[in-house]
Amino acid sequence: IPMSRGSGIHSRQAHADLPAGTYEREISKEGFFGRAAFFHHTHPPTGWTDFTGPLRPRAFDLEYRRPDPLVAAPFRLELPERIAANGSVLQPLREEDLERIAKDLEAREVQAVAVSLLNAYCNPVHEQMATAYLRKRLPRAYVCAGTELSREWFEYERSCTAMANAYVGPRADAYLRRLAEHLEQRAFKGRLFIMSSNGGVM
Repeated sequence: IPMSRGSGIHSRQAHADLPAGTYEREISKEGFFGRAAFFHHTHPPTGWTDFTGPLRPRAFDLEYRRPDPLVAAPFRLELPERIAANGSVLQPLREEDLERIAKDLEAREVQAVAVSLLNAYCNPVHEQMATAYLRKRLPRAYVCAGTELSREWFEYERSCTAMANAYVGPRADAYLRRLAEHLEQRAFKGRLFIMSSNGGVM
């Protein structure tokens, strides 16, 4: 079974702060559920850009093989910032770092960006700042944030949600815009509702 490796200052329990001088090594990683059609921006502010879970989620399935990552490693970009597990700001987010990321994404002509910061579930201020900046700086790109969709405290689930949303976002946005224009041309006077897959109204 292939096993990817990650070394650095990071923790399997990412919401727990590591004591100074702690060094951790992790092996046996699991990827995401499929390949994305757009480029995305994700960010774990711990010096490590892999969002993965257990190697074999189906422990007794000997035929199981890990799927390709949802977002390839070259498209997972990192910002120097840090929110502690208690929500306090350890390292402020700087505009010059956001501009550097924006230039990189602009050069790649990205269509979608997913912003997911490690401890944003308890304090989303940096994630909100990054999302607002990128939406203004990259007006043609679809930009979403993990905490806009879920305040799940596990970064893997929250990041997967953000990236899946970035995957379908540009297509859904374009479709709804065309639908709204079509209804306006036909002088539609009613109210437009969108039903989600769970039966609720969005």
